[in-house]
Amino acid sequence: MKKKLIKWLGGLVVVILLLVLVAPAGVGMLAEGRYKQLWGDMLASEPGMQAEVTGFERGWYQSRAEVTLTISDATLAPMLLELGWGEADGDNALIRLREGVHHGPVPFTAPAPFWQRWRPGFAIVDSRLDENIPIIAEHGLDVVSTVHMGLTGRLNGFFEIAPFDVRNEEEQLRISTREPISAEWGSDRRFNRLDLRARVGELRIQGEPGVGIVLENPWLTINQRRGPSDIWLGGSELRLAAVETRLPGEGRTRLENLVWATSAGERNGLVDQEHEIRVEALRMDDFVAGPAALDVDLFNLHAESLSRLQEALSDWSAPDAEAMLDGEDVFAPLRGPILDLAMHQPGVRIKRLDIQLPGGAITGEGRVQLIELDARSLEEHLEAGQYLQLLDGEARIGAARDLARRALAMSLLGRLPEGELEDDLAELMDMQLAAAVAEGMLSETEDGYEIRLELRDGVLRINEREILRF
Repeated sequence: MKKKLIKWLGGLVVVILLLVLVAPAGVGMLAEGRYKQLWGDMLASEPGMQAEVTGFERGWYQSRAEVTLTISDATLAPMLLELGWGEADGDNALIRLREGVHHGPVPFTAPAPFWQRWRPGFAIVDSRLDENIPIIAEHGLDVVSTVHMGLTGRLNGFFEIAPFDVRNEEEQLRISTREPISAEWGSDRRFNRLDLRARVGELRIQGEPGVGIVLENPWLTINQRRGPSDIWLGGSELRLAAVETRLPGEGRTRLENLVWATSAGERNGLVDQEHEIRVEALRMDDFVAGPAALDVDLFNLHAESLSRLQEALSDWSAPDAEAMLDGEDVFAPLRGPILDLAMHQPGVRIKRLDIQLPGGAITGEGRVQLIELDARSLEEHLEAGQYLQLLDGEARIGAARDLARRALAMSLLGRLPEGELEDDLAELMDMQLAAAVAEGMLSETEDGYEIRLELRDGVLRINEREILRF
């Protein structure tokens, strides 16, 4: 029994030694292929960026890789060249990266978090951003960026910037954090899914004296998958404990407990996107408003047309004034995708608008959508400048009585009255509002007024009364 136990333990030791001492050589060969595939898959759907692994020096536990990024995007490439972050190659910008690849099966030599180093896998990639991004080296930022390549093809990334205080005296700019900026993300090997969690304790951006913005506890989560024509579907959520801005002579403006949630789904090649925005309070010196809610849907977005428009924009240069004055059709490269997008009747729907103000609430909902037309009719309307005739929609806006009074007073006086309205001014406003109700321009509700708008067949109506014909 004792001899069997000794043999069993001896065999286990041999297996461990093989895994730790010998396996990295074989895994290193596999890691090289997986690493090259990783770069190819990452930028496969980005028409303005290409990557090539130009060197791979394989070691026993660690290898070094060199990657050349070619940026051909007409907007991004000139910006990178102007910042000095890339080498010029014709109109393109080249960025050369150096990365470390730490081999598995247990890549414990990597400068990575514990949960990455002791997870079985092919390798951990250390991006070494301090060597590759000039601004990081220039300001001495402490950055860790690693990617774990799992045995099943799963990728798990980690990114962290230690607390910093960066100053640019020439630009009168200071950016600082009190806690690390960190993010964890995961994806499949083809980058068809993305899960991300990122947070910052507090981020301060200060300009000249008395000017700045503070973001308190930003938190971002993303859970998305790649849909038709490389459009991302799924959800994301941004949370901020507070956003505070300061301007000279204007005090401070503070938004508290901001939440922005987005979700996107697809049906029959059309994408619908929902946005929900919530704010608990808005504070401007002594003024306090809130809570506020806004729910907006974008619907009938044709996925293939959106993808084509994105590709066209990556190659399109913004027109200069001279070209437009010469009558050049500078928007010709974008016309096709835009027309295709319009043929599917995209629209915007405000499902909920609710803003609580000191004098009451503003509420509303509405919808605007392109009408159904064939391609020829659509182009004829665009060439004739008949844009409003292409739209169909309706909306309702309601306001509390005191808010309606103040809005009318501001239009008459040219300024917003402070404090309570004087009796004679309030009476005058009530008379004006009553006249608008009598003329059918407003409808009176239990606690205020509302107005209903309708745009159909080139005719604008207010409370079913025709106001303007286009």
